[in-house]
Amino acid sequence: ILPWIASTPIVALLISGKRGGLTTLVACSVAMILFYYLYDIGYEFPEEYNLKYKNIFSFTTNIGLVFILYGVAIVFENTKNTALKNLDIKNQQLDQEKQKVEAKQKEILDSINYAKKIQESILPSDKQIKQFLPDTFILYKPKDIVSGDFYWVTKWGDTVLFATVDCTGHGVPGAFMSIMGQNLLNQIVNEYGITQPNLILNMLNKGIAKILNSNTEKAELKDGMDISLCAID
Repeated sequence: ILPWIASTPIVALLISGKRGGLTTLVACSVAMILFYYLYDIGYEFPEEYNLKYKNIFSFTTNIGLVFILYGVAIVFENTKNTALKNLDIKNQQLDQEKQKVEAKQKEILDSINYAKKIQESILPSDKQIKQFLPDTFILYKPKDIVSGDFYWVTKWGDTVLFATVDCTGHGVPGAFMSIMGQNLLNQIVNEYGITQPNLILNMLNKGIAKILNSNTEKAELKDGMDISLCAID
């Protein structure tokens, strides 16, 4: 009887959780204390096994084992189902987050691809290049979707001017710098009529410094571009 009393809280803990296990532990502890108290005050428990109770004891033992095994199986089944349910919930959450990330990525890529079209639209066309410089070709392979490198061609009077430019930064920052450089070069030559490379570069340097709110006399300008500029009369 005592082993059964001792194992009952464990079974209760598995089946009904901490609260049921604790309640059963208290009850079984009280029962065991009562047994030891009765023994201490002289109550005589039978020392020999009474054979007439053999069948009853065997039956209750087997039934008890069946209930214990079934209870443990239920606990493991519930634990497995709970774990699978939690895993399914987490997978659904991850899938939702993945969809959000993919949607945001698509939105960003769509914006960058649109920026690529804008950037390509300001580059000189092949027809324009062949018109000014017939024996030439363009090798233009951006590292990212949009590029920090650009080429530029124009004509003022009898002078053809062309440039290849490498802006600081790659991708979107470089693309901003390239658009800025294109606009400044077009303004210096096509609006002001300046065709001397040294003067163009000086005005380009001042224009970039002004746009970026930098003072080239007091601080070194870290954002800019490396440019090769040629003028052919």
